[in-house]
Amino acid sequence: MLVTRAGPPPEGDAPHPLLVLLHGLGTNEEDLTPMADGLDRRLQLVFVRAPEPVPAIPEGYQWFPRGEPSEPALEAALAALRDTLATLADQAAPEGATPPLFLGGFSQGATVAVAYACREPNPPLAGLILLSGYLPEVVAVPPLRGLPIFLGHGQDDPVIEYARGRAMADRLAMAGARLMRRMYQQGHTVSPQELADVDAFLKSRLKQARRALPPVTP
Repeated sequence: MLVTRAGPPPEGDAPHPLLVLLHGLGTNEEDLTPMADGLDRRLQLVFVRAPEPVPAIPEGYQWFPRGEPSEPALEAALAALRDTLATLADQAAPEGATPPLFLGGFSQGATVAVAYACREPNPPLAGLILLSGYLPEVVAVPPLRGLPIFLGHGQDDPVIEYARGRAMADRLAMAGARLMRRMYQQGHTVSPQELADVDAFLKSRLKQARRALPPVTP
């Protein structure tokens, strides 16, 4: 299992929907923790560290080396992620009641998240959150049967160009995913407005979860 960091304790009664977030190249599981302040308090947040250290970047990790991932590198990252998600799901459901699972990521983390959704047979996802990512050419997109996906990307992103995010969105839409697409006047970052849009997407999905969720305790 990969190294993880839990977010703030969720509010309300169990079961708590699980949101697993994957960081980008050269950072670690601490990078996305500030997002917790802007997301629904009913969520059980888990931040995951990528498996490989980045040379010359202290405390920096990567899902695969910079650039387009090779097939072996991508599969190694996905194998580690599958094992971690299975363990987290078991931990979140000690009495056998599996909560809804959301998976998301930023930059390279978004790329791994979308690859997981495409490579895993019938992925048990309640939704996917892709921030400033892209879809590698080595990943074939299967029928996604209405999978809810949030896609956010900065129009001025100098690291992963907006056109690559748009190309990913087109491929996912053609496969039948249900997309919420947002473009922002920003670079390679997550703005307060983008975080608010992610929270709105999650709240919408929570309303449609199979199991009714209790209200947040004041």
